[in-house]
Amino acid sequence: INGQYHYERFFFPDRAASGSGSPFYYSIDSGPVAVFVLNLLWGNEGFAGKEARWLEEGLAALPPGKQAIVVSHCYAYASGYDDEKTGAPWYDHQGMIKALSPILERGKVALHISGHNHYLELLEKNGVHYAVVGALGGKLDPAPSYVSPASKWIAVATFGRLDVEASAAGLKLGFVDSEGKLLKEETI
Repeated sequence: INGQYHYERFFFPDRAASGSGSPFYYSIDSGPVAVFVLNLLWGNEGFAGKEARWLEEGLAALPPGKQAIVVSHCYAYASGYDDEKTGAPWYDHQGMIKALSPILERGKVALHISGHNHYLELLEKNGVHYAVVGALGGKLDPAPSYVSPASKWIAVATFGRLDVEASAAGLKLGFVDSEGKLLKEETI
């Protein structure tokens, strides 16, 4: 489906500099917050090398008081279900939890935003908040048969988005449905 072309065209325009040496993972400095975008599509495959070191070094270099948000397609913690065709679990991704979550915890990351599962969900584990925002469109996932122990709130069968407002006081999260109704608000 020519995904790489569309990714580079929309998320990494020609004039942008990644700071990582790769157009597939990069950081954006935005005032009180630094956003780290990772190339983690279906899991942690290939993450243990250069990209993981880049993330750790970037988080360690943040000045005191600057909050970090990490964004990837694949989640670490999430509620979900077992795929009826393959039997694969679509929840609490053990590879991501093992490879990514310790880096997020050591780096004192405020928020990890992911998609992959087609829910709206807020989770928290070891001081890191996780937001699953996979319900922007497409086919919604079935009701979860597994609820993650890290789950604080979930919306099922609901299209929506996550608004993040960053300030020196912290991050204000707002899960909003497709009609514009605020479903859940949280301040980190």
